[in-house]
Amino acid sequence: MRVATEMPKTRRGSLAAEVVRQVAAYAKKRLVVFDLPLDLGGTEFELAVWRAVMTIPFGLRVSYADVARAVDRPAAHRGVARAMAATPYALFIPAHRVVGADGKVKGAAPNSMRMRLLAFEKRK
Repeated sequence: MRVATEMPKTRRGSLAAEVVRQVAAYAKKRLVVFDLPLDLGGTEFELAVWRAVMTIPFGLRVSYADVARAVDRPAAHRGVARAMAATPYALFIPAHRVVGADGKVKGAAPNSMRMRLLAFEKRK
């Protein structure tokens, strides 16, 4: 997935159609990496975290500490957790794939979208 600095107005209709196409393919497990020009608007740290999270493969879980190391801030696991909570596009930036060091999902209700996405990606 790439990060856009701005979303061209002339492409909004085609962008919406592309979002629908990619989400439908994801729902059929035919697409595992989204490629959309998203305008993220976060801090430099948040952008680095979100870019790193966008590279986590479908169905894989990594820890907040793993992401912190990936962005060269090994002690920033709490900052990674805050960035995940602030993710503007939870499906396209798969925050659901980032879990605690013990492998457990942190801060999500049992029937939350995050838990449902993890269950969806786990099913074969």
